[in-house]
Formats: sequence, C-alpha cells, structure tokens
Amino acid sequence: MGALYVNMFNGWCFTTNSSSCKGGRIVLAWNPNAFTLSVLKVTSQLIHCLVCPKSGSVDFCCTFVYAFNQSKEREDLWRDLCGLGIGVHKPWIVLGDFNCVLNIDERVGAPVRHHSMVAFRNCVDICGLEDVKAAGHFYTWSNKQAGEARVFSKIDRVMANDLWFQNYPNAEAGFLSEGEYDHCPIVLAVYPCDNIVKKPFRYFAMWKYAEGYTDLVKVNWSKGVVGTLMYQVVQKLKRMKGVFKELNRTGFNDIHAADIKAKQDLDLCQKNLHLAPGDSELADREVEAAKRYKLMHAAYISFLKQKAKEAWAKDGDENSSLFHKSIRARIIHNTVHAIHDMHGKWVCDPTSVSAAFLEYYQNLLGTKASSRSHVMIDIVHAGPTLEQLQKDQLLAPVTNEEVKYAMFSINGDKAPGPDGFGSHFFRENWNIVGEDVTKAVLDFFHTGKLLKEINSTTITLIPKTKCPKNITEFRPISCCNVIYK
Repeated sequence: MGALYVNMFNGWCFTTNSSSCKGGRIVLAWNPNAFTLSVLKVTSQLIHCLVCPKSGSVDFCCTFVYAFNQSKEREDLWRDLCGLGIGVHKPWIVLGDFNCVLNIDERVGAPVRHHSMVAFRNCVDICGLEDVKAAGHFYTWSNKQAGEARVFSKIDRVMANDLWFQNYPNAEAGFLSEGEYDHCPIVLAVYPCDNIVKKPFRYFAMWKYAEGYTDLVKVNWSKGVVGTLMYQVVQKLKRMKGVFKELNRTGFNDIHAADIKAKQDLDLCQKNLHLAPGDSELADREVEAAKRYKLMHAAYISFLKQKAKEAWAKDGDENSSLFHKSIRARIIHNTVHAIHDMHGKWVCDPTSVSAAFLEYYQNLLGTKASSRSHVMIDIVHAGPTLEQLQKDQLLAPVTNEEVKYAMFSINGDKAPGPDGFGSHFFRENWNIVGEDVTKAVLDFFHTGKLLKEINSTTITLIPKTKCPKNITEFRPISCCNVIYK
C-alpha cells in the first residue's frame, strides 16, 4: 500500500483475503494499540474475526463482507454466514457490500430479482441479524448513469445479532456521501452510554394488578381539594403520581424479577406438595403462590405490551422475548446520537445534540407572529355555510354521556401528555374519577377557561426519512393530556 500505509496507517496491522481470492478483494487494517484481532475464517467473499477492544469493552465477532455480483456465486457466502452464525456465541456484527437488497423498496430504477432477495433474507433470518441503526444516505450505491438509466440500491449495510445490541446499544452506522465513487463509505460509531436522562412519570396499566389497587385509588382520589373543578382534577392527578411512584417502588420496580420470583416460589411449593400430597398447609401455600404468580405474570406481560406499543399484540400473547426485542428496537431507533445542527455543524455529544434541537425548534415554534391576518367576512359568506340545524347541533350542551364516550374512545396505548396519564387510568377507574372528570370538562364548556396544566403538550420528534442526518429531517408532533383531548 506504499505511501498510504506510511502516511496514514503507520504501525497498523493488515490482512487480506488474497489467499482465497487471486489478488484479494478485502483489505482489513486495525490499530494494535486499540484492538487485538484474531482472524478466524477467510473466504473469497468474507473475513471473519474476533475483536478484543483494549478499552475493556466486550469482545465481539466481526465479519467483513464483499459479495460477488452473481447470485449463484453468492450462495457460498450465504452458506458460510449461516455456518458462522451457528457457532457464534458472542456479540456479532456483519458489514460490507452484499451486492443484494433485502427489501423491494431498497432499489430504484431497476427491477429486484426476487430469488436473490429471498436467499439473502433467509440467510439473515437464520443468523438472527438485524440492521444496526443507520444515519445518512438510505441508498448506498449508484451506477452513476444519467437520466432514466440511473439506478440506486441499498446493497451495503451493517447488521448485528441480539448480543451485539445488548452490549452495544448506542452503535450507529453512518452512510456518507459517495463522492466520485459508486458506493457510500460506512462509518460505524459506538457512542458512550453516559447520557442518563431522568424519565418523566408515566402511568402503567400493570399497577392495576397490585393488591388493594382499587381501594388505593379511591382513598387518595376522594381526599378533598379546594378550588375550581378543573383545578381539583389537576391536583388529584398530581397526588396520584406520588401514590403510583411509591407503589411502583415497593412492588413493581423490577417486574421481571418479581415475575421470576413468583414462578420460583410456585415451583417450590408444588415440588414440596408432590413430596407430601396430604399436607393441607402446603396445599394452601400452593394456592396462594399460584394466585401471586398469576397476578405478577399478568402485570409483567401488561408492562411489556405497553412498553413495546405493539398494536397487533392480542390478549394472551405472551411472547416476552418478542416484546423485549421490540422495546429495544424502539429505544435504539428513537435515540439520536449525532446530527447536523441548523448551521450545518456535525454534533455528536448528548449535550450538543439536545442544544441543537432546542435551538432549531425555539426558532421555528417559539416566536409569536408580529401580526395576524383579519378574517374577510364577505369571502366567508360567499362560500358554503352551515344550516340552522347544524348550528343548533354545534351549540347544543355537552352531556355526561358524551364526555364518557370521548374518554373511552381514546386508545389507552397512545403516548400520554405531560401529566403522564393515558386513558387507561381514567377508564379503569371511571367509577371513582369519572364524576370529577366529567364536571371539570363540562365546566370548561360553560366558562371557556382551561388551566395551563391541562393545556400543555409534549413535543415528540418523528423521523421523516429512514436515515435522518439533519435536524430538519424530523417532524414534531404534540402529545396532549387526556383531559385536554
């Protein structure tokens, strides 16, 4: 590598797959001061190695891929990867040019060969691989042709197994601009995990499985509050936050561990009962242990479903590993490690990323209009207007039944507003809280006054693109309090 080695990689170690492919197709370089690397397998389309970071991070397997162009030739690659996947029991990351897409939407300008895609998909599924969170360009290759002959494809990717995501949740694959070349360079970054943020309160439906839950809500909600009807509801919700925080701390702080403990207690009771089937005291303990496990397990599954936010999950679906996988995927996907700010500067530490979003949206949303356009009544009257019956219907008083119907029509799994209470809480305790909530809502329609605690929202950012890299590539949505809705 001549001058390139001397000028940029002096002191580094190198290896290639030239022993398996004439001339070599993959060149692998590493800094021995940062990593200890052991090559485990070399073929014409991959180099598989064990990487031991000297920083003390967890060892992992890494497979560098450069697939052949023809689908028939890639069959050996898929077979080799599947074989590696069976023997890998460490975090594993696979990256490179696969010369094949995984999904139909990953190619524009040319047809996708279904049989090639299916073969690649089967390999990925067998190996248990998923895409690492990506930023930058979605399409990673272009044929550089002009006009309608131009083809874009996502044939370069970074994938990893479950153990990788557990140990390196803050990894992100950046796909940079290709410049004069046809492929986008890949930069895999692992960001530090020290950006711990205090989580806001959120009501969890699992709390309803606590012993004495209904009485707990009734006693604390019924305590008197002096003030307007809306103020009373706001203060009672604040009180319930403290109650539920304490309930969570004492019985649900680690619901997974509680579920396991309840199952172990039940197993032990049943084991002892089999040894002494006539022992009535053991039989009573077994009944209580079964009851306890049933409650804890139901609470655990409820927690997973709410965290995973899987709308397709049916009652009775207890695939907890699937829920855990979905929860982790949501967390990884929703975390922004680095971004271009509004000035085009690349920022990658948590404080700078937060400041970049705040600056952009304060400029976008945080200013008042200097003037407001007047409504031109003549133009309004020139268009269609409401009939008198329609006017009467709009002006009709809101009823108790309408308030209840509106509350029960709100999906309990929707993201809550700043107060943290989704509709789950109100619906499950309507016989306790319904009267106060209804009076407060009807009072608003009579007075037109709404407290700022109710009329407040949480702004959540939704990516507009599959691989956002600029601060402008997010869409803000407002999460409102249920009472406001």
